[in-house]
Amino acid sequence: RSDVYSLACVAYEMIGGQPPFTGPTAQAVIARHMLEVVPSLTIIRSTVSPQIEAILMKALSKVPADRYQSSGEFINALRHPETHVFPRPFQPKRIGAERMPLWRRFAIAAAAVALIAAGGYAAWRTRHGAGGVGGANGPDPRRIAVLYFTDESDGKRLGYLASGLTEGLIDRLSAIPELQVISKNGSALFEGKEVPRDSIARALNAGTLVEGSIEQHGNNVSVSVKLKDATGTDFQRATFETAASNPLVLRDTLASRVTRFLRERLGQEIHLRQERAGTTNPDAWAMLQRAKLQGHDGDRAATASDTSGMLRAFAAADSTLVHAETLDSRWSQLPVVRGTIDYRASRFFGNDQIRANQWIDKGLLQANQAIELAPRDAGALELRGTLDYWRWLLAVEPDPVKARALLDGARKDLETATQISPNQPGAWSVLSHLYYQYNDVVNAKLAARRAYDEDAYLSNANVIVWRLFTSSYDLEQFPDAIHWCTVGEARFPADPHFVECRLDMMGTSAVAADVPRAWRLADSLVKLTSPAAQPYARLQGMVFVASVLARAKLTDSTEHVLARVQDPVALDPTKDLTQQEAFVWTLLGNKDKAISALALYLSANPSRGLTADDERSWRWRGLGDDPRFQALIIKPMK
Repeated sequence: RSDVYSLACVAYEMIGGQPPFTGPTAQAVIARHMLEVVPSLTIIRSTVSPQIEAILMKALSKVPADRYQSSGEFINALRHPETHVFPRPFQPKRIGAERMPLWRRFAIAAAAVALIAAGGYAAWRTRHGAGGVGGANGPDPRRIAVLYFTDESDGKRLGYLASGLTEGLIDRLSAIPELQVISKNGSALFEGKEVPRDSIARALNAGTLVEGSIEQHGNNVSVSVKLKDATGTDFQRATFETAASNPLVLRDTLASRVTRFLRERLGQEIHLRQERAGTTNPDAWAMLQRAKLQGHDGDRAATASDTSGMLRAFAAADSTLVHAETLDSRWSQLPVVRGTIDYRASRFFGNDQIRANQWIDKGLLQANQAIELAPRDAGALELRGTLDYWRWLLAVEPDPVKARALLDGARKDLETATQISPNQPGAWSVLSHLYYQYNDVVNAKLAARRAYDEDAYLSNANVIVWRLFTSSYDLEQFPDAIHWCTVGEARFPADPHFVECRLDMMGTSAVAADVPRAWRLADSLVKLTSPAAQPYARLQGMVFVASVLARAKLTDSTEHVLARVQDPVALDPTKDLTQQEAFVWTLLGNKDKAISALALYLSANPSRGLTADDERSWRWRGLGDDPRFQALIIKPMK
């Protein structure tokens, strides 16, 4: 797919006389490829046919899945453009990029360089092969899944050690640039489950699996480790033993053995990087692993709404970490884990503002302690930024100036964390939500994409994919929106959001207005929604169908459906359905009712208002020149 994109760039320049993007430096050009839509060829050369332009725009799609499957397919389309009829490509405005901080522009450019280099290298390897790599049609053996090791000790006393060795190995291998290592969240999907290894490889698209077990023999612990290919066949195996009193030796020996196996498997030199600063105290390290397992017990209790069980498990984890701190008071990871547990407790009590704030206070004490120990600790900065942003969302700070400082501080901490350690999926995830508070949809989308790319198995991956859809939709980047809607539908079929996105898209010009299918989707939306929320979902589905009817130019039917929508205050106190109705009225060209509905929505949400970004939104494009609409816009202070 990267070759198709490159070929399309050359074809664009041959036809138009200039490349799609130019700039003073290579980084600037790459950043424009990443951020901006391709300029229309017909503007540069009016004699270019719409079919040729549409073919090139398809080949130049930002999302690889939206391009032609092969260069041959692309060339065939160029040879016979008359057989390829596409709707004229949209040209969304470039929104928000001018507000992007300089460091983020360079970070994005650097990421693009890495992506392009990786894509080109992968394509070269596919064509030319390499010793020991395996078939070109199977998963890349460099894509590795480390499965959680099993505890074979009597009484299962070494579960904390099995988990710690697994996660330590994932961390060490992830630092090797030649490898793509599945995240801990991805591996955790199969922890403790008897799933065929070839099925796991297919589910994670992994070409190499690492699995192992530990058991105790007197005062020693032995570790068995196996390397398998995507079929589940053993490639290499080893067993080694060391004193149970020093788990750090086990951790380092395991990483060295697996690295050696990978060199043999891949037929290339790979080097294990020096372990980043941590503890040299084996007992402190072991206690951290125990505390992590106790924290997981608390998470499971929280999921089951077992408040007392959660608090007991979290208290046990905190007590273990306090003991570990007496053994190594300079290890910044200990207060970071303590603060993270406090954050998880605060989220559990999110409906109790006072109680949640108490847990936030505890978490911030730990975050600040970690930052004092290690000012450049990305995890500590991420924790403090996340806690501050969560406090801002809870609206516990009544002073607007202090509240704004809280938000700005959270942003600074999170951005600094991603500068120090760009592979921080949690920080990117929070930033993707936080940027919306600044009406910065472009950066919100970029941050969500980084979160997803760094760890597609985050616990809130469905939320990240939904954010990628909504930001693409808001930016009028409809091919991207369709792509992320499809991803969400495939990965999270029980999530009603990914029915909602299908209905959203049917209200745009990018998807055909299929009224019978819209009604079926509206029914599915209700069925997938929790019983308590189904009355609202039923009304929401009707408004969505009304937008599809409006797109189909069925004015009478649209008005009939809207007349059936009743939104009592109990169901829709913030008048979100009314805002959606305003959009439907714009589709019908009825400015009076559209502006009236928007005014009603704003009266229910006086703190929101419409901004200059809303004024430029494609959804209100038909209202922009109406003075009544302009009166609803909050003008910036001079």
